[in-house]
Amino acid sequence: MFVPKIYGHPKQYTHNKSYFCTMLTPLPIPFVERISKSPLFGQNVLEAFDSSAPTSIRLNPNKSTTLDFELGEKVPWCNLGHYLTERPNFTLDPLFHAGIYYPQEAASMSVYEIVKSLTLPENPIVLDACAAPGGKSTALLEALPANGVLVANEMNRHRCNVLAENISKWGNSNVLVTHSEVHAFSKHKALFDLVLIDAPCSGEGMFRKDLNARTEWSLENVKLCAERQLEIVKQLADTVKEDGYLMYSTCTLNKEENEEIIQHLIENHAFEACPLPSLTNALPSEQSLGYYFAPGISKSEGLYICLLRKIENDKPSMRKNKQLPPIKTATLPDYIQINANDGLVQEDDKTYLMSQQTLTVYEQLRGDFRFMKKGTLLGETAMKGFVPAHEFALSTALINTLPRVELSLLDARKYLHGDTFPLIAEKGFVVVTYRDSALGLVKNLGNRFNNLYPKEWRIRMAVS
Repeated sequence: MFVPKIYGHPKQYTHNKSYFCTMLTPLPIPFVERISKSPLFGQNVLEAFDSSAPTSIRLNPNKSTTLDFELGEKVPWCNLGHYLTERPNFTLDPLFHAGIYYPQEAASMSVYEIVKSLTLPENPIVLDACAAPGGKSTALLEALPANGVLVANEMNRHRCNVLAENISKWGNSNVLVTHSEVHAFSKHKALFDLVLIDAPCSGEGMFRKDLNARTEWSLENVKLCAERQLEIVKQLADTVKEDGYLMYSTCTLNKEENEEIIQHLIENHAFEACPLPSLTNALPSEQSLGYYFAPGISKSEGLYICLLRKIENDKPSMRKNKQLPPIKTATLPDYIQINANDGLVQEDDKTYLMSQQTLTVYEQLRGDFRFMKKGTLLGETAMKGFVPAHEFALSTALINTLPRVELSLLDARKYLHGDTFPLIAEKGFVVVTYRDSALGLVKNLGNRFNNLYPKEWRIRMAVS
């Protein structure tokens, strides 16, 4: 992340529009003109785009340990969120890789508070339609009832890999990660109790943190984003059950990509706007359709968020799946103990752990989607027996009785880098930990060990 350099003292340009053009990467002039005239935003927001962005993280309530840095004040709209007084190097922190916390922009944490305030069924089915990199997905997992199921989808293949990695580190098994265009979901009418659309947008709310967003912005791009967003919501509108919810968000600050999209849903797809819980320092939109966070108003970047309720919908479509092989059950080695209410699925030689509700959703969707993650991958049956998977070591949904060995900070970083080092441990598969938090697996051969940390997840920067 970069902070723009200022030529001259900011105070002398406080009421001069040219101040905003003296930065190394200036704010786009049409954006400046619109925001400066806005009764909602105005001069304070423009000036705040040149201030330092706060750093915040959201804690994983199912994993806990002592952090290597100090937590600051809580994020007002998320009791799991904290601001940090200084920004650590997250890449070099083993606890980030262990899923102890997730670095997340503070306004985005409002998803957690909003979903916690909803009256959902005991076993809701939820779709995060544009889910990468996973911040809102992991917040949803914490906000849902214990028997809920999350389908986290991402259209871009590379971003979907990142999404699956971040969700795996979080440790839940009640989640499916799909790689699909959103139109594939339109076949599944009235399936979801809640759909979150964090839509791709022009990124105006990120102008403080991401200077590239400034250079890529244009009025034409705003128009193209709005057209794409409209197509996305049209495809997903009827996937929401009657009395279910659609939550729409962007990190931009214009009506074309926000209120006008919401107005289309209300007028054409049988939705009504819902009140939101108190969101400290968020501003209601001029049409009272959702709320805005923005620098200079809230301690966050820019975000628009709105909640809608589906007034009516037909009964769910009872689609016949393609002819697929039956799902097989599996057996496990003694060192894996699962909850009696969870199920095991074997596909090829791989064994997955899913809650029964997740398994039901998977059976309904598996003929139409490419899955990048299915519950928790426990391991694979090989010639010499069962080989546990990395996801298994990070899971919070089971009891793992494999031997454990604690690593120093340096050795933990070396492990995450893919290195080997002297290690005293029992022979066989061993869980390596840092501050008693699982990082992953090694296989100790006696005179050496194999580092089983996934190659695609490894730290690439120098660690010593």
